Amino acid sequence: MATFPLVAGIHNADLIFNLVFFIALTSLIFQGSSIPFVSRLLGVEAEVAEETTPTNEQVSDANPRDNMVSVLVPPGSAIVGKAVVDLKLPEDLLIVLIEREGKTVIPRGATEIYENDKLYVLSEEPGLKLMKNKIAGVEPEVAAT
Repeated sequence: MATFPLVAGIHNADLIFNLVFFIALTSLIFQGSSIPFVSRLLGVEAEVAEETTPTNEQVSDANPRDNMVSVLVPPGSAIVGKAVVDLKLPEDLLIVLIEREGKTVIPRGATEIYENDKLYVLSEEPGLKLMKNKIAGVEPEVAAT
């Protein structure tokens, strides 16, 4: 609306434009900043839902068999110094992140595992057992035929 006088070429159109702009901006600021106060005053304030931090044990309600657990890599572990790709992990096991010296590392295939790394692993129970065996240096049992 403030541009109509400018387009029409009316005398002092820039003053009208500035005045309408100032009134609209002031109205917007006043209304926007007063909404929380007025809503509390009228008792119609909505409660803000608190964000809950999900536990790292249960990831998905859709498949309760999937677990994300943290596993500490002790000094002298069989996987220390190896790249993630060299661990030959099963397809249903995923190292989601690595916590290293208080920092978060997103693992890639070439990411090397260090002592005292905390690995966050997502897998079903057999994969978690395999991962713990690899960390301990225990070879998986081969079924006899």
